[in-house]
Amino acid sequence: GGVGKTALSRVVYDDPSIGDHFYIHAWIVVFQGYDVRKILLGILNSVSHCTNEMYEKSNEQLAEQLYRSLEGRRYLIVLDDIWDVEAWNDVRRSFPDDNNGSRIIFTSRYTSISSHVYNRNLTLDMHLLSIDQSLKLLSLKVFGTESFPPELENVGRQIAVKCQGLPLAW
Repeated sequence: GGVGKTALSRVVYDDPSIGDHFYIHAWIVVFQGYDVRKILLGILNSVSHCTNEMYEKSNEQLAEQLYRSLEGRRYLIVLDDIWDVEAWNDVRRSFPDDNNGSRIIFTSRYTSISSHVYNRNLTLDMHLLSIDQSLKLLSLKVFGTESFPPELENVGRQIAVKCQGLPLAW
């Protein structure tokens, strides 16, 4: 982790023009030991506030209710930090494909998962920053410019090397 998958997804999700385009928005963190019930209830709570009776429904009933709640509406769902393709398989039938521009974004540290979920041309593989890219990012964060003051460039380069290409190490 730490390459910026969640941060990039958050920028897209929070963009006002994106928000205006979708009727329904939901952001769910899936975690390693995921619980299908928590995922379904989390999305349902974003779609329409969960009532006490919803918590008594079976996972199958929750999946059906989510499908009906999303059907015919343009939605953006972010499934953040998927560790296992089974997490996707367990919830995928809950998302109607109405050809209305709805989108599901998912992040995962495992590139093998994306090949099970989407067509390969719809994935974005994120990579570590090079030393030079790290140095530019550090300079932007510290000095507001892409170039380091000459007297601090060696120290900046040492910091960039220490961060090992992880932008969130800043």
